[in-house]
Amino acid sequence: MQAAADAEDINAQEKLFGMASSKYSQVARMAAKLEPYCGLWTLAARFYDKYAGWMSGPFSKLKPEEVETEVSDAYRKVYKLSKVGSCLC
Repeated sequence: MQAAADAEDINAQEKLFGMASSKYSQVARMAAKLEPYCGLWTLAARFYDKYAGWMSGPFSKLKPEEVETEVSDAYRKVYKLSKVGSCLC
C-alpha cells in the first residue's frame, strides 16, 4: 500500500537528519481494514472487463478454459471476501 511506503520513506529521511522516527501505527491497521474493499474493487473491475468480451465479443474467440478459470477464481475470491465482509459491518 502506498501509505506504508510513504511512512517508510519519511522514517528514512528522519533518520538521515538525525531525528527520531515517527510512529505510523495506524497505517498498518488502516491498510488491513481496506484490504477486503480493495480486493473486491479489483475483482469487480477485472470481471467487468472480461464480461464485456464474453458477452459482446465473437463467440468463436472465447476460450472455455480461460472463462471457467476466471469465473471459478472470481467465485472463490467473492466467497472469501463474503466471510471477511460479514465482520466489517
